[in-house]
Amino acid sequence: MDTKLKQAIVEAKHYVYQIHDCCHNSVHVEAVVSFAERIAKNHPGVRKDVVEVAAWWHDVGRLYSEDHEEISASMAQKALRKIGIEPEFCHEVYRAIVNHRYSMQPDTLEGEIIRDADKLDFLSPKRWRCCLGARDPSHLGVIVDVLPKLRDEVLHLSSSRKIYDEIYPEFIQFVEKMPSSIEGFRRIREEVLNFNYNSEFDCVAEA
Repeated sequence: MDTKLKQAIVEAKHYVYQIHDCCHNSVHVEAVVSFAERIAKNHPGVRKDVVEVAAWWHDVGRLYSEDHEEISASMAQKALRKIGIEPEFCHEVYRAIVNHRYSMQPDTLEGEIIRDADKLDFLSPKRWRCCLGARDPSHLGVIVDVLPKLRDEVLHLSSSRKIYDEIYPEFIQFVEKMPSSIEGFRRIREEVLNFNYNSEFDCVAEA
């Protein structure tokens, strides 16, 4: 990666480490970068530099609004232009970020990777620990609502679903050990484990 793109990532980190939302902080962004890089390895034609830069910038708009996708994409594009990155690259990063909400439809492969990487972090024990530490179950409730359709409906790419299958067992092990005494978390724990039980039952029935 050239010096200018490294500079763009350093600037993104400046914003990322100011985000104090327990579920969208630096722990989440670093996980999205990691997942995005893992997914990208399975797609030889993808622009990995676009993916990495977009992953670092995808949530910076949360400093200003929960409806952050357009803000994040515009901030990234502006920063890249300012340091002299060619317009085409800036636009590709913008497109990769702007449609990463789970209800949206990205129009590039890089965008699909960012969106899937963002959603794979729903299963990250580190992210859940941040919410537990903050005693804030609100975002985990949203994750639980999406969980039944995450693998087969929300994730776009088969490479993303493969990663889901790899990380899901560790996620369930974490939830099984999750303290249920903290107010608001008992229901979430029970819903996840009920979903897991029903999924396993369906698999046995199909067999």
